[in-house]
Amino acid sequence: RHCYQVKGMVCGSCIKKVEAHFKNRSEVQQVSVSLINERVEIVTTKKIEDKLIKEDFHKLNFKADFLPKDFSRGGTSVAKESKYIKTFEQFRRK
Repeated sequence: RHCYQVKGMVCGSCIKKVEAHFKNRSEVQQVSVSLINERVEIVTTKKIEDKLIKEDFHKLNFKADFLPKDFSRGGTSVAKESKYIKTFEQFRRK
């Protein structure tokens, strides 16, 4: 599990861009993005060097800093926040 503080994400398109990019990597199992907290959590099937992940964020025009595995902000997981954001976006479109 890799957790990053990511600067530069401002909208739902940024979320989709990050998710699509990392889901295309064979070793990535799950990607959760929190736009509100500027966090991305990546669950992998095998270890990926943090340097490579940071380079991927750079290619997407975002700046990423690694966060320790036990890092938590307010006790809400990135996956849970991501679910709320997607639900809100779907509601807003109606």
